[in-house]
Amino acid sequence: MEFYKQHKVSPLGSCLPTLLQLPVFYGFYLMMRGAIELRGAHFFWAFDLSQPDTVATIAGFPINPLPLIMGTTQLWMSHMMPPSPGMDPGQQKLMRWMPLMMIAFFYRMSAGLTLYWTVQNLLSILQLKLTKTTGETVPAAPLVPVKKKR
Repeated sequence: MEFYKQHKVSPLGSCLPTLLQLPVFYGFYLMMRGAIELRGAHFFWAFDLSQPDTVATIAGFPINPLPLIMGTTQLWMSHMMPPSPGMDPGQQKLMRWMPLMMIAFFYRMSAGLTLYWTVQNLLSILQLKLTKTTGETVPAAPLVPVKKKR
C-alpha cells in the first residue's frame, strides 16, 4: 500500500475495468446458453452450437475438440506476448497455466460460446502479428532539462 501511496496509484485501477466487464461476460454467457438461434445451427463437427461439441465418448468422458483448440490458441497467444517487466515469477507461472484453466472452464460450455472465444483469440493473434510486422518504432525524444525562467 505504501507503493500505491508513494506513486499516487489506486489499487482498484487494474481491477475496476475487469469488474465492469463481468456483467457483460455473464450476460453473454446466459444469452449464448439460451439463444434459440443457436439450436440446430452447425459449424463443422458441432451440430448444435447451443450444446458442447462432443464428437465421441471414451469411457464415459466426452471428447470436445473446440475447447482444446481454444486452449491451444490461448497458449499460442500467451507465448507471443512478452512478459511484463514487473511481473513476479509466481504470477508468470499462473499466466502460463491459464489456458489449461480456461479449457476446464469451457469444456462443458456451449460450442457457440467456445467458438466465439476461439475466433477472438485468433483475431488477437492476427492483430499481434500485424502490429509486430508492420508497426514502425518511433524513436523517443531525447530528455532535455528544462531551464526555469527567473
